[in-house]
Amino acid sequence: MAKVDNKTVFSYIEKNSRLEAMIRKHKIKGFEIEGIELNVYRGKNVVCSILSQSANLDYKNREVVLKGNTTIAVENKTLRSHRANWQTKDKKFFINGGYELINGNTVKRGKGLITDYLLEEIEFCGQNLKKEA
Repeated sequence: MAKVDNKTVFSYIEKNSRLEAMIRKHKIKGFEIEGIELNVYRGKNVVCSILSQSANLDYKNREVVLKGNTTIAVENKTLRSHRANWQTKDKKFFINGGYELINGNTVKRGKGLITDYLLEEIEFCGQNLKKEA
């Protein structure tokens, strides 16, 4: 597999001319992947782990929707939700439905949250998100 400078599946597709040509020829708008287990590394260290039953990748809009028992874990923080929408442009997860955020011994439950993948910049929105998730 080719090394990708910009670490998104979308940039990998763009750098693979045969794959890009197939997507354009068949007018593929997106695809679904089952059983997501993703580790994000900084050097040799895992900085974030993401688990989900499935993911829909929207090629046109550059969005990834994680669905089913979605967990994002960073050090002592864990975010759980049924569905999380990763918007590549904003580099944020948008959670429109219910979530559980565990930070050490503190547990917060609610609906509507926006966060980066490191769970550092968390915005609690209720159900009034700035963007649809």
